[in-house]
Amino acid sequence: MLNYFAYGSNMAESTMSKLAPNARKIGVARLPNYRLAFTRRSTRWKAGVADVVPCQGLSVFGVLYEIDLDEVLAMDRKEGAPRAYRRTDITTLVNYEPVSAMTYTVTEPNAHELPPNADYFSQILQGAEENSLPDPYQDFLTYVEGQLFAGTRDNGLLLTPTADREASAGEPLIRLHPNENDGIRSGKFAALVIKNKSSLGKVEVTDSVAAGTCQADQSLRVGAGIKGQYCFGHRATVRPATGHVPRWSPIKPRALILPLNAVSYNDSEKNYCVLHPDRIRVLGLQEGEFGRLSVASAPKNDDVSAVTVRAVSIRVYSGSANEVTRITGKAPYPERSEVYLGEDERRDLGLPEHGWLGTPVLIRPALWRALSNRAIFYGLTALLGIGAFFQLLQAFWPHWHSYIHAGVALAASALLTVGMSLVDLRSRFRY
Repeated sequence: MLNYFAYGSNMAESTMSKLAPNARKIGVARLPNYRLAFTRRSTRWKAGVADVVPCQGLSVFGVLYEIDLDEVLAMDRKEGAPRAYRRTDITTLVNYEPVSAMTYTVTEPNAHELPPNADYFSQILQGAEENSLPDPYQDFLTYVEGQLFAGTRDNGLLLTPTADREASAGEPLIRLHPNENDGIRSGKFAALVIKNKSSLGKVEVTDSVAAGTCQADQSLRVGAGIKGQYCFGHRATVRPATGHVPRWSPIKPRALILPLNAVSYNDSEKNYCVLHPDRIRVLGLQEGEFGRLSVASAPKNDDVSAVTVRAVSIRVYSGSANEVTRITGKAPYPERSEVYLGEDERRDLGLPEHGWLGTPVLIRPALWRALSNRAIFYGLTALLGIGAFFQLLQAFWPHWHSYIHAGVALAASALLTVGMSLVDLRSRFRY
């Protein structure tokens, strides 16, 4: 008996029952560090057929079977092994447990992917649905279908998960190879564009990322509409950002990216943003304090021009309703995975009247607002500092002119105030 991992048309019950009628289905399995590709032209289908190729950080879902050896030999003949396909030993994950298996990979893969036959690809979709592969992976297959048949499969960078977040400092991170940065410098914010949605993230340019790929945090991927923990092979572009782009700050506050939804009727026309209480605490805020919301415009075409960023500072609350009515029915409100704005606030961010739902929003504490809210405290600190330093200067340097005393005292108290301000804000907001 051998364990066999099916990832293409063999996932479909109608196909597998003919190839190996005695096969026993073990269940859904994930093949890590591989991606689904179409690298061989089939003489039967006169089009591309599926393959799995090594790719760090990506995954392929499929179905794991236990098959008799004589039926494996029959499958060899069907797959054209070892001429067209060859058996490859792999390690899959079933319920997070490693299981050794074999699968078929293309012997001499084509350098470029070949669009598959529509009937062939429908068998892949059928097998994924029959075996209840994860919804994010089925969404990916639908995306692949559109990409391949539109002839744009090779556009953009291959999207992989972030392998190293040391440079993030609590903010969403985009990692690029130096050949792919298009002049975007490390530490600057740029827009990760996936399926015409733009998510803002801080860029790190590093040789540790493979050329032709980009790494992005899960929050960036989810904000752009790619659900789930794993990456499968979506394509993305990274574009420079202009306008009200988030700037570097010595505070290094934590930031979140959440998709946008509409506020409850109870919260409309109140000029505030609604977040889940847990998200408010993660940002270091309290209800009623200001957050800074930034949105990158959706690109109009596929050129490399920069995207424009609009931003507003707005008070944050946890809302005044427990649930709301959506198209799909009653939904909890607010949800941890969403941010909510009213019509006026969406207009301030430059969002269109229609098509804004799910727009990725970058949220950080509004640091200048936080500083102004503490102005009285910091002002009293400055006054006390001035008085104390003035007395010291008069005691130790009585021959100095008073205006010199005042200048030195003001400078020292200003430094003291700035230092205390940074310590105070960093204690609340720093990642």
